[in-house]
Amino acid sequence: MEPTEGTANLTGRGDTGSGNGDTFTTRDFLQVLQENDRLLSTLLERLTVAGAAPPQPAPTFQVIPDLSQNISAFDGSEDAPSAREWIDNIRRTSMLHEWPAAYTLETAKARLLGAARDWYRSRSSQITPWEEFEVRFRRTFVSQTLVAERWRRMQERVQQRNESTTAYFHSKVRLCHEVNLDFIDTREQVLTGLRSRELCTMLLGRTHDDDDDLLHDILEFERIERERRELLEHATEALRLYRAWSVACP
Repeated sequence: MEPTEGTANLTGRGDTGSGNGDTFTTRDFLQVLQENDRLLSTLLERLTVAGAAPPQPAPTFQVIPDLSQNISAFDGSEDAPSAREWIDNIRRTSMLHEWPAAYTLETAKARLLGAARDWYRSRSSQITPWEEFEVRFRRTFVSQTLVAERWRRMQERVQQRNESTTAYFHSKVRLCHEVNLDFIDTREQVLTGLRSRELCTMLLGRTHDDDDDLLHDILEFERIERERRELLEHATEALRLYRAWSVACP
């Protein structure tokens, strides 16, 4: 038999008459409990959200690689072109790796030696930002070299004994560009300073379009000469061994 729906008396007198306004059914009682449970759950959810700490962004750290070893020391005795190359190298490295200005300044200071370090120490109170350091450095060490002096340095640059042709080539071309020579004149100056007469003669008989074209011919000539020397050395050694064998076994 299914249970019948009963009534509950809120007055506590045991009167369960249906006409009494103080009584309600079991279904009403369960609905009240369910509503209370829903309200309690909602309240707990709000308290949990309110008490939770807002998410904090993860800290970020900028790690700056130590590239100062790629920058040579500067002692103040270098000529103006070398000083210009030094300060330009720091600027290029700083821009490439997005160094902060303060880090760039500290890197430059750490590479100063001798007279250059004394120069900075005497002005350290006046040189605070990197930009001011660069301006002061160029004013002191990167003076405007006279055209006649740059031309003299270019003409005096010849290939040294035991210097690779590639090293000489790039150095000579840079000096030619500093005096604004076109490619035809640059080619002539490069050939004039070569130690190898055979290489110079070969290049004079070739046509070149630019610096790279000239360099490629130089490298190709050196490759062939290197292989030729190796073949001659092997042939000489084979002949020596044959003669030694002939003497030992007549």
